[in-house]
Amino acid sequence: MRALLVTYVLLMIGSTSFSQEASMVWYKSFGGEGNDIVEEVISDSEKSVYVLGSIEMANEDGSPQFDIFIAKYTEGGIKEWYHELSGEGNDMGIAMKLGGDGNIHVLVSSDSRTGYFSENKGYEDLYLFNFDCNGELVSHKQFGGEFIDLPSSILLTNDGNLLISGHSRSTISQINNRGQMDFWVIKTDLFGNTIWEKTYGGSDEDYSVELLELYDGNYMLLGHSTSIDYDVPDNYGDLDISLMKLDNEGEIIWQQSYGGLYNDVASDIIELENGNVMIGGSTFSNNIDISFNNGNSDGWIFEVDQSGEIIWESTYGADGNDYIQSLKLENGLIKVLGNSYSETIQNKVNNGEEDIWFFKLAADRSIHTQHLIGGKSFENASSFILLSSNEVLITGRSNSNDAFSNGIGNDYDGFIAKIRLGEFNEITAQNKLSVHPNPSNGIFYLNNLSGEVDLTLFNSMGQEIPLAQPFDRVSTYVINLERHKSGVYLLEVIENGQKEVSRLIKK
Repeated sequence: MRALLVTYVLLMIGSTSFSQEASMVWYKSFGGEGNDIVEEVISDSEKSVYVLGSIEMANEDGSPQFDIFIAKYTEGGIKEWYHELSGEGNDMGIAMKLGGDGNIHVLVSSDSRTGYFSENKGYEDLYLFNFDCNGELVSHKQFGGEFIDLPSSILLTNDGNLLISGHSRSTISQINNRGQMDFWVIKTDLFGNTIWEKTYGGSDEDYSVELLELYDGNYMLLGHSTSIDYDVPDNYGDLDISLMKLDNEGEIIWQQSYGGLYNDVASDIIELENGNVMIGGSTFSNNIDISFNNGNSDGWIFEVDQSGEIIWESTYGADGNDYIQSLKLENGLIKVLGNSYSETIQNKVNNGEEDIWFFKLAADRSIHTQHLIGGKSFENASSFILLSSNEVLITGRSNSNDAFSNGIGNDYDGFIAKIRLGEFNEITAQNKLSVHPNPSNGIFYLNNLSGEVDLTLFNSMGQEIPLAQPFDRVSTYVINLERHKSGVYLLEVIENGQKEVSRLIKK
C-alpha cells in the first residue's frame, strides 16, 4: 500500500519554540497517521542531501505496515526526487553511505515476500539497494538465512568496497549460530557481491551497532551483548558494550567488554587524532567501568587506547533518562547528538517531554556548550551531519504540533531539520574542577578548588587511600600515587555540598 508523504518547509529563524540559542532554517516532515521516522542523513560534494526513513500506514485489513523511503534535497531543502520501497509486510530503512562511484548504498530490513523482497529466505532479511544520484535503482541484493537477520550499519572501505554489519539468528554461510543473536559482518563489492562473511558472539544475545575503519586498515565492530562465552568472554551484568578489533579479513584481533552491573548500550564510535577511539552510548550503571551516574540513564562517553583499555570515561545528563546517539570529530572538537528526558541539564531547560540534546566537549571532556531543541511534546534525534561550525542537519521523529511535526494524528512524524545553533555559550566557564595529567605516572594535579572541599580516594578494590585534606581556599591540590600500583583509582570530591567522582589512571 502506498504511504502518504507530507512535506512542510518552515522558515523559523529566531524561533522561540526551542532553545534561545537555536533557530530553524528549514524543516521537512514525513509521514501520515502512523509512526514515521527519518533514520539517516548524508550529503555529497555538491551539498545535496539524502534522507532515508520509514513511514507507517494501515493495510486494508487495518494492520500496520512500514514502507521505506529515500529522498534527495538541495542544500536549501528543495526536493529533487523521492522513492519508496515497499512489499506487503514491514520494510524499514536502516542506514546508507555515499560510494566513491557516486551511488547511494542503502541498507534495509524486510519481512515482505513480494516485489523487491521476493528473495526473502527467513522471517526477516537484510537487503542492500544501490541508487545512482538521480534516484534510479542500479542493483539490489538479499542477505540472510532461515530466521531473523537484521542490518545495523554500512561502511565504505578504503579499498573501495562495502562493509556491512548486522545481527543474525540464522546459520550464515555454513557458520553455525552460537546461541541467540550473533554479531554479523559482510564485506562486499559495490554491487553487493560477497567477498567474505563472518559471525561472532556468545551463546546469548549479541547486537551489532556500528562499524569503523581505522587508519591502520583494520576495523572496529561496536555492539552490545549479554553473552559471557566464546567470542565475548566477559560480562558484568545485563547488557554490556562490546568492541571487537578485526583485521581486513574479518579475523578477531581482540575483544573487550565495557560496563557495569546494569544495562550499558552502545550507539557510535569515532577514531581520534591520537589513534585511540571514542565510544558513545548510555548507561544505567554506576560501578565497574562507570564512575558516576546522575540518575536513571546517563549518556556515557569513553576513550580506549589501541589495545582496548579505557583511559578516560565520563557520564553526562541529569536526573531523567538521557542518551548519546551520535559523535562527530571536527577540527579536534567532539560534537555530540543525544536525546534527553531530563527537565533541566545544568542551565538548560527541556522544552517538552523529550528534547534533542546537542553539545560540544571542551578539551577536558566536560560539556563546554549545549542546546536542548524541541517542541512541546517528544522529539527524538537519530542522526546528524555538520554543515559548518554552527549549522547542523538533524533527523529523527517528533509528535509535537508546534516547532516540529505536521500535526496529523497523535503519532510520530519523521523529520529532517537544518538548525542554526548561533553562538555557543559556555556553561561552565569558570572554576571547573579538573585533574591533569590523567593518565599519569603518579602525580595528579587537582585544579580550580574553591570553598569547602572534602577528598576521598579509593583503589580498584574499594579500599580507601588516606589523603591529607586541602587547606581552605587552596585552588590546586597534588595527589601523589607514585608508591601505589598501576591501575584505576576513584577520587570523590565534595565541594560546597556538591559531589563529583573522577577516575584517576596511574600508568
